[in-house]
Amino acid sequence: MKKSFCLITFLIASFTFSQNKQQASTLHISISEKSNAPLSQQVHNYTYTVTNNSTKNINYTINTKQIICKEKYSKMSVKMLNSSSNKATNINSRDSKSFTIEMRRNHLTKLDTWSCVQINAIDNNGIPISNTITLSQFTPNTRNFQ
Repeated sequence: MKKSFCLITFLIASFTFSQNKQQASTLHISISEKSNAPLSQQVHNYTYTVTNNSTKNINYTINTKQIICKEKYSKMSVKMLNSSSNKATNINSRDSKSFTIEMRRNHLTKLDTWSCVQINAIDNNGIPISNTITLSQFTPNTRNFQ
């Protein structure tokens, strides 16, 4: 009886893990267009594509999180420039959608530092359902330009 219980528990846990792992790879985020603005500009826009690799429609929300990624780190303002910001979006099977992230240097952003943002898609429960991409932006000290 004990062995049967352990076996059933193991099988359920394995099945649940494989389902979560399978779901986590159904959406894929990739960069479509990098910022063309010079590093000295205050605003940089980056366009990304979300691709649904599964055979079913999926609801997702784009999640951004500022992280410490380099020794010299400073925060920038991060904003989504389209309607998928902070709300669930539906993507059809085998379809792709684009979104743009704006990184803006503000008066608190230190010069000669990096600002980094992790980007991924999450489901309605806040569980990641895509790969995670890190966007890194350098803010130079323009006084050092020659």
